[in-house]
Amino acid sequence: MKRVLLIATIALFTITVSAQVSIKTYLSKDTIRFAQKTTLNVEVTAPAGVPVLMPQMPDTLTKDLAVSSVKVDTTKHGSSVVYGFRINIFGFDDTVFQIPAIPLRVGDKLYYSDSTLRLVVGKIEIDSAQVAKIDTSQVIKVFDVKKPINPRLTLRELWLRFRYWLLGLILLILLAYLIYLIYKRIKHNRQLKELPIEEQIEPHELAFRRLKELEQKKLYQKGNFKDYYAELSEILRQYIERRYYIRALESTTSELKILLEVMSIDDELKMQLIELFETADWAKFAGHNPLPDVCQRHLDFAYSFVEKTTPQPEAEEETEQTEDTINQENEEQ
Repeated sequence: MKRVLLIATIALFTITVSAQVSIKTYLSKDTIRFAQKTTLNVEVTAPAGVPVLMPQMPDTLTKDLAVSSVKVDTTKHGSSVVYGFRINIFGFDDTVFQIPAIPLRVGDKLYYSDSTLRLVVGKIEIDSAQVAKIDTSQVIKVFDVKKPINPRLTLRELWLRFRYWLLGLILLILLAYLIYLIYKRIKHNRQLKELPIEEQIEPHELAFRRLKELEQKKLYQKGNFKDYYAELSEILRQYIERRYYIRALESTTSELKILLEVMSIDDELKMQLIELFETADWAKFAGHNPLPDVCQRHLDFAYSFVEKTTPQPEAEEETEQTEDTINQENEEQ
């Protein structure tokens, strides 16, 4: 009898909660320009005390419809609470997007937002003021057919005529670039020697110390994603510059991606490193707010990257012993 009453109570509570749950879905703007932002609003009304959760949003809702950030706010109305999920999206194609349904968990039951919304993204508009400046008053005159004229020199003819000059110029440019690289290396080593004593430690030791300090600041936990990714990116770039002697601090992410191609680093580490730097660029320059678990994953990867690329003392000692043995054998001969 008690079991029957318990089952009946649970069923009655579930029916009551379901009746009190409502979901409202709308767009702040349903018509935008190419690459312009709009907000997808999903408002869930549920009884107070019933948890409302949204799964982690992907980077895109559909193809060419990107998600930049997700914010949540709550408002209490009597015995109910309204959960407002604000999803900022960008359209990168001049078409009509069908907004997919967003899954939501209310208590122990799964709901979906409205999937009938449509977002219209217009084409890039041409400035009519610039078009109006075109002079249409000129009249094109028609002339008789001219006689054949001497054609211009082809690339092959130019190469045959000036190949020695071009080869000399290329060699001169390569020589100048080599001298520049040597100068930069000497300057970099001189700057390292002039650093304070606390900065003359090994690159991996300095990186671990700074990563620990960044972790203790708890920047992304406080919502300061811009400073968090700026410092995390700067720590890894400084480590790569001191470890592999490349201009990582002064390079953009695209330039650094090219430099990493010729470095002896595992391809998987390269891909994860570039993904971290691209996320950092979005956070620093576009106001992107990654999810907390993404921020923690990038911090864990930074620790792992420095650990996996740290030179092994045993390998260096074996190399030095091998060189000493070869030198001794040469002296004996």
